Amino acid sequence: MRYLFVVLLSLSFASYASDDFGVWATTCDDDGFYFPLEQKTSPLVVNDNQIVVSIHSSPISNGIVDVYFDGPLDLGRGGMNIKWDDMDKTKKIAEFNYNNESGYLKWFGFFNKKEGKYVWTKDPDFVQSYSHNGVVRMQKCE
Repeated sequence: MRYLFVVLLSLSFASYASDDFGVWATTCDDDGFYFPLEQKTSPLVVNDNQIVVSIHSSPISNGIVDVYFDGPLDLGRGGMNIKWDDMDKTKKIAEFNYNNESGYLKWFGFFNKKEGKYVWTKDPDFVQSYSHNGVVRMQKCE
């Protein structure tokens, strides 16, 4: 009986993820900010030509997804100044809330284990360009 519950729960998350995961963006038809909402590892451009990181997403409940940092992928001079080994991979870096085709991304930053606080909270390009009251409004593009 326990195994049946685990299988059904897994299928529930799989169908939930396939329906709502995908590419979300500030606008789907221009060079706006794109956000890959995937359970698998995906690249995220935090700052153009400076910081590209690997992330993955984890569904929490219907309409809420937590986003986690996996590691740096490509770093420019600015990104090389961050001590990436000090960043916690178990603390979420963002939360994504959605309803149908619209969503909101709340960026927390990278959690520095040694300092015990989030860093790079207001520095990402998408936060500076698209954030209003701490959230980035997005729409589903797939």
